[in-house]
Order: sequence, then C-alpha cells, then structure tokens
Amino acid sequence: MNLEKLFAHSEQLVRTRLVLMLSYYIDLIHCDDRAGFVNTLAFLFKGLAMESTEKAFALQCADAIKVYLEGNSFLGKFPGVVNDLLPFTFTLIEKSNQIFPILQTMIMKHKLELGGASHLIEQLLKRVNIECQVHSKKSSMSILQSLRIISEFAKNRETAVWLEPYLKEICYYLTILNSIEFEDDIMEILHHYMTSTKKSFTLFKDILKYLPQIYKKSNRHISFNLFALINCGFEYAQEVLEENIEPMVTFILEIMATKHNDEDTGRLQGSLLIQLFMQMPWGHKIDSFIPLILQNTLQLLKTESDSITKQGLVNNILIAIYGYTDIALPILEKRKTLEEVLTIISKAQILKESYDIKVYVLGVTCILSRISSSVIDKLGPELFASMIKVLVANYKEELRKTESLEGSESEDSCDVRIVIKSRMMT
Repeated sequence: MNLEKLFAHSEQLVRTRLVLMLSYYIDLIHCDDRAGFVNTLAFLFKGLAMESTEKAFALQCADAIKVYLEGNSFLGKFPGVVNDLLPFTFTLIEKSNQIFPILQTMIMKHKLELGGASHLIEQLLKRVNIECQVHSKKSSMSILQSLRIISEFAKNRETAVWLEPYLKEICYYLTILNSIEFEDDIMEILHHYMTSTKKSFTLFKDILKYLPQIYKKSNRHISFNLFALINCGFEYAQEVLEENIEPMVTFILEIMATKHNDEDTGRLQGSLLIQLFMQMPWGHKIDSFIPLILQNTLQLLKTESDSITKQGLVNNILIAIYGYTDIALPILEKRKTLEEVLTIISKAQILKESYDIKVYVLGVTCILSRISSSVIDKLGPELFASMIKVLVANYKEELRKTESLEGSESEDSCDVRIVIKSRMMT
C-alpha cells in the first residue's frame, strides 16, 4: 500500500480519518508482513513531524502509534520490531513533543537493543542541551520529558549500565544550578542508576559538593530525590563520603535543624540521615562528631512537639549510645541531661515502626548495662517497665492487625509522615 501517494491527494480531514482506520486494522492489514508493518508505522512517525502545520493529523498519528505499542497483538508475530522502529524517532525528538510519551511506552513495555538505545539517549540529551544552552531555557516540558525517559533507563539494572558513557553530561547540569530548574530530575536519574547498578560512579565525589547548594536553592526543603541520592551515597559511595565526613555532617545537621511548619518532614528526614551516618562502619573517624550530633539533637528536643519527629530525635540519641557508648554516655552525664533523656525514653508509647522498636531495645539495653547504680536505682525500674510496655503494646497492635484487616487504616489514610518514614527505611 502506497500510503504517501494516497495521503498526498487527500484532504486533511480525510487523511486524519484514514489514520484512525489504520489504528483499528493495521494488525489485520499486515498480519504476516513485517516489512509492510514497519513501513506503515514509519509513515505514521513521519506524520508526527507535521505537528506545526497539521496538528490534528499529527496527533492522530501519535494516537495510532501508541495503540500499536501498547497492544500485544503484533509482538508475537514481529518480535523485536520496536528496534526496527526506533531509528524513526531520532529526528522527531527535536521536532515533536508528541514523541516523548511514545518513547516512554517503547522503553517501559518493550526490550530495546543497546545500539538503538545509546543513540536514543544521545538524542534526548541533545534536546536538553538545545533547550537549555541554545534557547537559554531553565526548564521546559521537552527537557523534563527527555530526562524522564532517561530515568526509565536508570530504573532497570540491564539498561542502567547503558547510561555510563553519558553520566558526565548528565552530572554537568548540577554544576550550573543557577541556569537550570530541573536539578531534581537529574538527581532522580543518578539515584536510580546507583540503586539499579548497586554501585557509585566516578563523578559522585564531584557532585557531592553541590548537594547543599541544591538544598538551599529549594528554600531548604529536602526533596525525595535529594534524600534518596544521599542515602545511595551511604550505600554505594562510602569511600567518597569517608573523605568528606565533616561537610556531610554539617549538611545533614542543617537539614535536621530546618522545619518550616508542622507538616514539614525535613527534620525527620535529617534525623534518619544522621542515624544512617552513625551506623556506617567509619571506625573512630566520626568520634569527634558525636558530641556535635548530640548537642544539636538535644537542643531540638527541647522545642519539638510532633511525636513522630520527636521519636526520630530520640533515635539519634539511642543510636549514639549504642554505637558510641564511651563517648555518648559521658557527654549526657556531664551535661546533666541523661536523666532527662531517660525520662523521655521511658515515656515511649506504642512504636509503630519495627525500626523504631529495634533502636529502642538496643539503646535501652545498652543504657541499662552501662549507667551508674544510682541512676539504675532511680530510673531502672521505670525503664524496664517502659520496655515491657512498648513490646507488649506493639505485639497486641500487630496481633490486632493480623486478626482484623477490615477496618484498619490503609496506607493512603495513614499519617503521611509515618508512610514516608516507613518507605525511607526500606
């Protein structure tokens, strides 16, 4: 079928209707003809390039392509056909915004080959560069869509490695923060890459210094992607962080100290990062920072009213006591705050997270084994009673949830801060 000849002599409305017909019958028209099938789709891709002159026709072409890609009728007949179609998309990345959702479907639902995928990544980064550098745009829909597609590659271990030759270009945008407004999308790519490949990358040590700048640029709000990237640093870039302990502690304490309103989870996120920091195998390299961490935590405890955030701050102290007993306990005793802290701990009620329970038990048992007999005589029974109360109450709570799922709160109806905390610790 010579589609180009047929469409060339038709009115725009007729052409649009013909494309609609193709979207219904293409798998029947080309039931055994792979080449014809590819040629028809190639024609539809060419139609996307007419977006500026015949928008209705271009949109109908886009819808038809998505119908084919989202369906499964042709996959068995023409395996790997998506890789035959991929080259038709390259020139469209610079011309049509309709190509982006199509590319996202191609990546998410179909197996791409390295050669075509590499060329696609190059073209997407070229579009970002043109928008950002040539047209001086700090952000645009095409930039965000291009980065979103690259992020899809980063989410899969098999395809994430394909990004390695382009990480330098991707990271570059974090060095020009004042010229862009898509730094969060860049961080999303990087933390997905590290999570998928389970390793760091050479430039992580270079971008580390830009993370505090990103935080300040966002008016000291920590995004999920910034939190996730720091967390990936603890997991996969320990050697880099070990060389930057002081600036990292300073940065995390700044996050912990900031709370814009009662709903802001920044302080809780900062507490979680401090806890991760103290649980890393640093040896004695962070001994000198434990007093600073305790000082900041104790100061914030005096004014914090939110129970969940307060528990996060208490966990800082418990982990410091458990991991750095010889440093933490003397500091608390010298400041005459140990009894005050123990009183706060002994008033703990039902702890909803298994992580909180583990920290609580480890911290309290460590305290009971190390504190002076005079403090034991005064607060020991209360601490033992508190520990038993916490464990029994949580056992009953878990039993209740198991026996009666109906009527229990779903994740969507829970306090969002509990949900965030649960997800971050997994």
